[in-house]
Amino acid sequence: MLNPHGTDRETETDSVVHRAKYRFGKTLGAGTYGIVREAESPQGKVAIKIILKKNVKGNEQMVYDELEMLQRLRHPHIVKFYDWFESRVRYETTDGVR
Repeated sequence: MLNPHGTDRETETDSVVHRAKYRFGKTLGAGTYGIVREAESPQGKVAIKIILKKNVKGNEQMVYDELEMLQRLRHPHIVKFYDWFESRVRYETTDGVR
């Protein structure tokens, strides 16, 4: 699966630069694999799902499958998927907030 930049994976430096576009706020929720935090971005207010890689070890394909599905999904009652990025220790997805 390609990331938004057309490569298979981002470097750690790319991930730091990518993450710097967001101003993180409070935690909105937590689950089995990670947490969701609110943030401000160039698109406006967003929710960022942070999945720690240690929590999905052995199930990485599940994360990539979810990312692929979210990128294609278009529905008026489901938040819009904007972006995703990966670091050495986590995956982060960005969804629009209404």
